Amino acid sequence: MDHTMELKVPPKWKIFLWRALCDILPTMNNLIIRRVDVDPTCPMCGLLHEDVMHTLFSCVYSKKVWNISGLPITHVIASSFPVWLMSVMANLTKEQFGKIVAVLYHLWAARNDAMWRGLLPRPNGVWRRAAGALAAYIHANGTGHTHGQPSAPALPTLQGRPQCYFDRGYRTHSGDATYGVVLLHPDGSFKAEINGKLEGCLSPLMAEALACKKVLSWLRERNEFRTPKPLAVWSYNYSILCGGGGGSIQGGFSLFFFLLAECYF
Repeated sequence: MDHTMELKVPPKWKIFLWRALCDILPTMNNLIIRRVDVDPTCPMCGLLHEDVMHTLFSCVYSKKVWNISGLPITHVIASSFPVWLMSVMANLTKEQFGKIVAVLYHLWAARNDAMWRGLLPRPNGVWRRAAGALAAYIHANGTGHTHGQPSAPALPTLQGRPQCYFDRGYRTHSGDATYGVVLLHPDGSFKAEINGKLEGCLSPLMAEALACKKVLSWLRERNEFRTPKPLAVWSYNYSILCGGGGGSIQGGFSLFFFLLAECYF
């Protein structure tokens, strides 16, 4: 966790990577586990069942993107995504690993385009967008050189503000619920994390609300709201839920928004 959070890449890429490592991305396999009635077939290749490892590496479409990238990872064989990623990390420089994260994030974006819009970009387009977004981020943040890299618009971020991201998991058949939280410094580097079980959950909505309460209680215990610049707390649909410093709720259009005020104040 510490090594991935120290990467000089956009914070939302780090959070995406953390979700992939924890296997909480909404792949078809994970949706079925949550009792969602969906077709288990990969929306990119339409051939095999979709899980994290398939989407990000073993899918025929993903393999085309990796081959175009020229990154030396196609020889790595593993049975799970965390094992694969650790093997990749052991053999690459930090600069190369940053490109790996960029490709992973944009592969997931391509998967979502295929899923929700019925459009699948060309593999070389995915690589160009990944390389361009990374180059733009490095240029904007002064974290390296971008000679020879394609350019792309910088991703929107809340520069200079500490940020906290959280998510919950819920198994309908057993009622088991869990939560996970990552806290980042204003520069996007890793600061702290916590995860655990949620007791007494009767629905995904209830799990989400209780996860929110856990997050805010944890942040208050750490005095994270007493910072020079407001802390931004995000759910994993990337909707901002609240900001510290002024005690005001700045947005948040998730289902449990109306429960947030009671948890926060």
